[in-house]
Amino acid sequence: VNTVAGVAIDAVSGGVSVLQQSEVVPVPRSFNISPDGNHIVAAGQQSGNLVAFQIDEQGMLTETDRISSGGSPWWVVFRP
Repeated sequence: VNTVAGVAIDAVSGGVSVLQQSEVVPVPRSFNISPDGNHIVAAGQQSGNLVAFQIDEQGMLTETDRISSGGSPWWVVFRP
């Protein structure tokens, strides 16, 4: 499916639980989390779009932007 998931990791047990699944773009080839941990960007290889989400303090995702890359994106990199 064309989604990314926000998860929580229990500090004691190491168990993982899904907080949320957010629809991204068709064929999400890759994604990356910003160095500050506040945003995630996913690249849709089939759609030619990038979608950005803000990550809140609880790990929940809110879509903030969706743009055309003008091609077939398959890599997301953040520069300092």
